[in-house]
Parts: sequence; C-alpha cells; structure tokens
Amino acid sequence: MAAQAGPIRGHRRRRALLGSLLVLVSLVATCSPPRDVERDRHLPESWHAAEIGENGGRFLPQANTALRQLQEEARNSGAAIPYPHYAAPGTVVMAANPRYPHSVRRVRTFLEHERADPDLSILILVSEGSESRSPLDFQSLRPRGRLTVIREARSFASTASFPFLRDYAPVVRTRASANGPHTEALVLFRGRPAGGRGSRRADDRLTLSQGLAEIYARRLEHAPSIEFLDLVADGGNLVTDGRGTCFLTRGILRKNRRSREAVERELGDKLGCLRSVFLAAPKHLDPLQHVDTMLAFTDPENAVLSMPTLYEGDLGAEYQNVRQLLELGYRVHRIPRKTASVTYTNVLVTRKHVYVPQYAVYKVEADAEIRAEADSGPSVATLTLPADADVTHDNRTALEVFRRLYPDRRVVGVDSNETIDTLGSWHCISHELPEAL
Repeated sequence: MAAQAGPIRGHRRRRALLGSLLVLVSLVATCSPPRDVERDRHLPESWHAAEIGENGGRFLPQANTALRQLQEEARNSGAAIPYPHYAAPGTVVMAANPRYPHSVRRVRTFLEHERADPDLSILILVSEGSESRSPLDFQSLRPRGRLTVIREARSFASTASFPFLRDYAPVVRTRASANGPHTEALVLFRGRPAGGRGSRRADDRLTLSQGLAEIYARRLEHAPSIEFLDLVADGGNLVTDGRGTCFLTRGILRKNRRSREAVERELGDKLGCLRSVFLAAPKHLDPLQHVDTMLAFTDPENAVLSMPTLYEGDLGAEYQNVRQLLELGYRVHRIPRKTASVTYTNVLVTRKHVYVPQYAVYKVEADAEIRAEADSGPSVATLTLPADADVTHDNRTALEVFRRLYPDRRVVGVDSNETIDTLGSWHCISHELPEAL
C-alpha cells in the first residue's frame, strides 16, 4: 500500500491542478474581448472541408497551452489513459456472422487490404458452427499465422459475432512503456445507473463484454485487470484525444440521471480521463447518442467534426461544438453531412490504412409518428431532400479531409450503404488493442 500511495497522491495532485487550471480558463473566457457574434453565426457557410483555427485555440491559446502541457506531462509520467482509436493498433478485432451477410463482406474487404502489413494481428469472432451453414474461408485471404478466428461453444459467441462490436467491447485503458502503450485494464460499462434498475439489454451486453474481455485477457501478455464502470453507455459513446481528454455527448448525463460532476469523477477514476467534455448532439442523432458518429481525432491536435445540418436547430448544436473545440485548443476540420443516416467520422484506422465510409444516398430521419410505430432503435425514411443534398460531393470531401490528415497512410473509401439504417459504420464494427495478440 505504501508503494502505491505516491502515485495515487501524484495523480490526485495533477487532477487538483487541472481543476484549478480549468477555473483559470473559465475566468479568462469571462474576461475575453467580446466576439463578433454576427460573423461567427455565419461561419458554417465557409466550414466545408476547411481547417478552422490555424494555430489551435482560437480564443484562449495561452490557457490551453498550459492545459495541454499538463496533459502531456501526465501522459509522459506514465498515467493510465484511454487508448485513442487513431493510434496504430497491434490488433484489430472484427466479427462475422452469416446471418448478417454484410458483416462477412466487410471482413473480407478488410483482410484483402491488410495483406500489406505482416505485423498486424487480426482477430475475428465467428459463431460456433456458422461455417456449416455458410463457409467463411478467411484463412485463404491471409498468411495463416497472422489471422486468428475465435469460435466459442457457449452462447456468448453466437451473439458476440453481431457486427456492431464497438457497442459492447471494453474500453482499453493503457499505460506507456518502453515498448509503447500496453493494456493495463479492460473497463466494462456495467449498465446500471446510480439508484436505477438494470435492464435485460444491459445484462445481455454486460455478458458479452465480459466474454470478450476474457478472450483478450487470456491472450495478452500483461494480464490486464477487468474492471467496471458504473455508467450506462456503449463504446461508441466515448472518443479520446490520446492525451487523456474524453469526449461524450450530453445525452450520457440524461441516460445515467447523474450530475456532470459525478460522471466526470467516474470517468476519471475508472478510465483515467483527465478531462471530460460533453458536446451538443444533433436533434436527430440516433437515440444512443454515439459521439463517434460525429467526432474523430486524427492526432492529439486535430479534430474532425461532421454533424447533420438539414434541420435549422442542428446548426446551433454544430456551432456550439465547433466553438467549444476551438476554445479547448484543437484545430477543427469539418466534413459536411446533411442527415444522421450517414457518418464520415466513424472510421477504422490501422497501421497502414484509414477506412472512410462512402454512401450512395442520404436518408432522412422519420418523424415522431413513424418512430412511434417502429419496434426499436432509430427509424429512417426515404424522403425528399433539398436540391443541394449531394452525397457524392460529401463523400469526396470526407476522403480529402482524411487524406490531408493522414499523409502517411492510404485512405480507403469503403461502401457503407448497408449500415445507413443503423446509423453506424466501420468504427462501430471493429475494435482495437495496442498489442498484437
């Protein structure tokens, strides 16, 4: 216990200092010269594929420079933080199930592109006995030693091969080492809000999370711990900048019926989030409020934001988020997107490739009456879009933005039309670990 006391006290001192610094940021914001609000209101017209804030923080550069320095020091000191999805992973995990033919096609597409990287470990979850119904000959696409196909006899596997792996995959908390980051803990969302009762879906998801975490733990050299976060959430509810700042939508507060301070404390204690930022979500975003459908980081400084803008009220949410990201010191790159049915930030990043979703058509979220008749989940309907709703132009813009931000990797446009009704894409159907399994 005595050996642990020093690091714990140091972590608490850093968090206390961070809190003081955030107060300073607030004071500076209060005392800042008035902004040209009328000009800012019309900025969205020039945001398409634009880099906003050449030098990072547009309003509070000095305060945010100090904040970023504190985060960098915490990371370099060995503090544990969530693993960023933009890092070059040692392992990529995907799922394939013949009941969802598009999941099999996506895995094949992924394997065909990743032939070029002999050091990437690939883990595929397949339902027990599924090959007897529909042969899944993945081994023929890769050297036999680089691909692992997991089949489990228990009921876990039949559901674990559901394509949207990110929903139940554990959050990976990493710690820096001489050989790069290693997995210190696999953190699961327990799925029960404070003072609330669990649901069947939450219990089922927790079973899936535990099963997948056990698979990881058995194969990881460092034997990570399996821990629990007392929040209702999915993996897509969290995005990190790689320096310990965690991003969520404000829907997470309503879903858990907790104060912002309580959620921040839980994320800080269990995940190592040095700072938590709650963004505004578009009105018609999916009910799960997954932040990875509208925000992605390509490194600790550059944020890609892509929010639906068909509805006038959503422009206000976009404006709030751009301003907040700028004030926090990030460079913001915006990709136009008319409705929530498509997502360009839901990308999969590997050591050599960036898989960027591409679409053939937009859909518009159904109105309240149609949603009420739906069995569950988000509901979309093919409706008339404005004349300027050109998905082809937005597809090209998404590829251009990611090519500029990933000059050392090949950006691959991947057909994602089959996910348009589920409001998810390649980030949702994958998971990554820093080490090779």
